[in-house]
Amino acid sequence: MLFNPLKRALRNSALLSIAVGLVMLWQDNGLMESGLTALFTFMIITPAFWFSYQLANKLAKKMADKHAQSPENKD
Repeated sequence: MLFNPLKRALRNSALLSIAVGLVMLWQDNGLMESGLTALFTFMIITPAFWFSYQLANKLAKKMADKHAQSPENKD
């Protein structure tokens, strides 16, 4: 099943950014520094996740099409 890469990238990068921000707060950094680090993480990770999920969807579609066309799967 193929999923929307943008939605997945936004969701997963938001979760990762929140985790990074919380770890920064846990290590006794200031609220501003933790927030900016979380924002920077979100800005860097979102395009990387999007590209990764886009590529994975293309490969999954290609494999599904190849599997559907193989002669052993025909009834």
